[in-house]
Amino acid sequence: MDIVGNPLDSVEISNFKNEILAYSNKNGYFEIHEEEHILHDDVFFQRANYITDIIRYYVFSEIRGKWFPYSGLDTIILKKEIKAN
Repeated sequence: MDIVGNPLDSVEISNFKNEILAYSNKNGYFEIHEEEHILHDDVFFQRANYITDIIRYYVFSEIRGKWFPYSGLDTIILKKEIKAN
């Protein structure tokens, strides 16, 4: 969504290899259907005229010794790029 709360469609969701994992729909939702080992690195959210945002999909727990899905984040807010004159 944008900073006003409007859903953004066609946001490209890609991995660190620049492989496209999904696109957001008109309601701003998307699903990633990838195996756990593929998503150990950052996931990028990109759309024309917006600043790219990055999240880590999985985090490694030193205590438990394994990877876990990142929790607590269910909304990505993209900010508009400001073009210099």
